[in-house]
Amino acid sequence: MSEKQFMIKSHVLEKLKPEINKAISLITQAIEAKRPIWIRHHSDTDGYCAALALERAILPLVYNRQAKERDVFYFYSRLPSKAPYYDYVDATKDLTNFMNNINRFEIKPPLIIICDNGSSEQSIAAIKKVKIYGAKIIVFDHHPPSHEITKIVEAHVNPHFVGSTYDISAGMLCAEIAKQINPDIDQMEFFAAVAGTGDKVESREMEEYVKLCQKHSNYSLELIKDVAICLDYEAYVLGYIESRDLVNDILGAESSKQKKLIEIIKPLVKESIKQQLETNKRYMQIEEKEKLIVCKLDIESTQMFAFPPSGKITGITQDYLIEKYKKPVISLGISNDQINIRCSRELKKFDVNEIIKILKENLPYAQINGGGHRTAGSISFVEAAKEEVFNIVEEYIEKM
Repeated sequence: MSEKQFMIKSHVLEKLKPEINKAISLITQAIEAKRPIWIRHHSDTDGYCAALALERAILPLVYNRQAKERDVFYFYSRLPSKAPYYDYVDATKDLTNFMNNINRFEIKPPLIIICDNGSSEQSIAAIKKVKIYGAKIIVFDHHPPSHEITKIVEAHVNPHFVGSTYDISAGMLCAEIAKQINPDIDQMEFFAAVAGTGDKVESREMEEYVKLCQKHSNYSLELIKDVAICLDYEAYVLGYIESRDLVNDILGAESSKQKKLIEIIKPLVKESIKQQLETNKRYMQIEEKEKLIVCKLDIESTQMFAFPPSGKITGITQDYLIEKYKKPVISLGISNDQINIRCSRELKKFDVNEIIKILKENLPYAQINGGGHRTAGSISFVEAAKEEVFNIVEEYIEKM
């Protein structure tokens, strides 16, 4: 197992290899022992790519262990999660479902694999709950991790543990792991490239996956971008629904259907984003500082409760302003009980998670929650605390 090579050369992946091998061993042991495997994943492009890569690797192996084809889906399940962490509500649903299966079919508690949303401290209570009833847990994530998670799960693979902050997304990571679990599957370089594109990863690793796509699979950069945004759109539309055939076809399981789906979805996405950006340009408030642009956008009054969601609204505003001003930008998408934040990566001292920590310390009554990456995340709070929260966020930005 340890001798298998990754699709690309990466010191991050090499450093993660011991924990990756541990996770792979747990997955193969679960398949051999007929332990059900459940995949929980964030409902965005990166999360879907992560989960579907593993699904393509695991499902054929599960089939091989079953006497009847219909029994496979007693032993495999995949469900998207809207929350950017393993939500307590999702965990309770998972627990209820797998305990029903245990009681009805006398099968083992599952191995739950959490992709792109399991590393943060918000996941702790949910993970502890399902583990009481015998579930085993693997986390594949790339968000800033809690070391407490590592103590309570069977394996925790996260690039942050080896000094990487944003070189490899969860989907890129899981594409590599899937290829090691089942070397017979293809398209994994494409999954990795789509995942990284969807999560706006800019790294040498990302460049290598794109080169592999273009060299060996004839996947153009345009197709990679089209699939990333179309998958993001379908993830938004699907919500909590698990749609195996549709999302697999968008990712190229059947190329003719992929082309037809992109022809339908891409114009819808482009028009939605175009309309939203025009609204943003009209109503955003711009503060131009000497070395920095700060944008404030009232999401409550500028969104039609359709795609794009509030985080993406903030993101497309950020992209537009960076292109326009050619200097670092901080964009704030402000709702009554949430602030979505996007920040140019060259502002090295900015950290969304640090802001959350400050808010929790100063406003213990505001029910502060949230998280994300250093330069992209969200903060939620009770509506009554909106002004106090915003004042502290503004003070933090002034220090930039």
